[in-house]
Amino acid sequence: MFSKKTLSIVLFAYAAFLSVSIAVQSSDAAILSGYFPMHQGKYWNFSCSETSETMSWAINGDFILRDAGSVFMMYQGDGTVLCMKQDWEGLRIYAEIRRDVLYLPEKPYLFLPRDLSTEIGAVMEETVEFNIYTSPKKNDTFEHTGSETRHVSFEFKRSEEIQVGGQQYSFCSVIERTTRRNQDAPVKETLWLVQGIGPVRIRVESGDTERVYTAISWSGSEKKVTSYALSRYFPLKPGLRWTYQDQDGSRYVNEIKISFKSKLKPDTLLMPFEDYLHDVHFVSMQEAGLVMPQKYLSPGGFCVADSDQDRPIIMLPSRLVPGQFSISRSHPLSRRWPSMMEMPVSGMEQIYSGMPMGIEDVTTPAGVFKDCIKIALANTDRAFVVNFDAIRVGYIWLAPDVGIVKEDLINMYNYADPRTMHSIFDVRFWELVKFDTVTPVPVLSYQGVQEAFATASVPSQRKPVVVKKTVEVEGLTWENNSRDMYEKAVKAAPFFIRSLAKKRLMKSITAYAGEQKIVSEDVVIMSFKESADRKFTQKTLLELEEMRMQ
Repeated sequence: MFSKKTLSIVLFAYAAFLSVSIAVQSSDAAILSGYFPMHQGKYWNFSCSETSETMSWAINGDFILRDAGSVFMMYQGDGTVLCMKQDWEGLRIYAEIRRDVLYLPEKPYLFLPRDLSTEIGAVMEETVEFNIYTSPKKNDTFEHTGSETRHVSFEFKRSEEIQVGGQQYSFCSVIERTTRRNQDAPVKETLWLVQGIGPVRIRVESGDTERVYTAISWSGSEKKVTSYALSRYFPLKPGLRWTYQDQDGSRYVNEIKISFKSKLKPDTLLMPFEDYLHDVHFVSMQEAGLVMPQKYLSPGGFCVADSDQDRPIIMLPSRLVPGQFSISRSHPLSRRWPSMMEMPVSGMEQIYSGMPMGIEDVTTPAGVFKDCIKIALANTDRAFVVNFDAIRVGYIWLAPDVGIVKEDLINMYNYADPRTMHSIFDVRFWELVKFDTVTPVPVLSYQGVQEAFATASVPSQRKPVVVKKTVEVEGLTWENNSRDMYEKAVKAAPFFIRSLAKKRLMKSITAYAGEQKIVSEDVVIMSFKESADRKFTQKTLLELEEMRMQ
């Protein structure tokens, strides 16, 4: 054991060593650790004299990206997501998502280095090769469609005092980042970074265009923090209907249907909130906030429900406090609808996270809405069985007594299997067109399901199988009922892997069909056994056998 005197000497020597190291390091390099804090819940709002809208960046949500591990997301608005990690050399970007394009670098590249030389004229340079993925057919299947080379450089310009938001900050580091894409003109971004805060000013120069963005608020800048009741900003009442218009002029309707008692917890009244995709979120406003004990997934025709209905996932907290980050997780079970019996495969996780970013006035085709709360929102539905994520990230604006009046969201699929490319399936720049109240009705999506379920429960004679001699589809000759069997097998896959299952099945069928390109019923069954996950095959195989020609 060290004596107190010895320990004091050791600590003094260590402190002296650190001070000398820092002095030497700071004499020729700017240490930028902490000058761009990247933690969940961090956000920045910027104003620009050339534009009327606020530009925002927000750190919210993470996921496991194959070949990279866990990455966090920085949403920059307008459908742009940077997937990032931090290491000892700085902040690195592992993927860029921009509206309808995926940019995947062959190696992660620096967003901001940790150390940067302060010598005049010293520049840190990096060349990055990108693979570009898009969807030529404008669906959720993305393909490799190009490549891009970028030359990125960083230069420390100076350290200076800066005044932002009525407060003076010393030792603000001014960094110049220049990006050249292929043969395009360079884009120069000058960042004013304050330790513990991040960017307080950004100047972007491209050709003859120059824009300056000044931070007007950020996480931690809130002085007099006000708490807002979610119940006022997210009204729940059967018959409320919201009509939205997207960036292409298309319209969508979300509506609250007639409430009913939960089958899993009869003392709980659930409010069905049906979205434009006919997915139904069974929600209620509780002490914890807006909760979702159950959710009906229209494409799959089944329901997911929290195993503990007393502690359902919280979509939004009951009190909205600017700058306060919240996160809720649950592991729901998959259940058949409407019986609510548990399905054999139930490995899922749901994650909701977000933080209010401030108060703004919002103008939409429905009018001007004062004192709206802008919220950074992230939601991940993770299926462990197939290693697949459905991810939603972006911003929503809630108006008092109205609800959502504007959305800036991107929806993505993240696949662990390297045979399937990640994809973007929905980008929303929605604005409210109309908010009204109609006579509440039941959830129509379920009436059909219930009737089908009731019909299936009544014993009946099996209908004769319709025999098709041959049919030519997708360059293949399908014999007898083979094409119907193929479609049945595809629909049997859970919706969240249906696209992947279809690809695998068709690949196997094509291989078995050979040069003659003839698909028999046996080929479909063999291909299904080979390509499908065993967890899903037993029931479907029986159904396929029944479809054989008789």
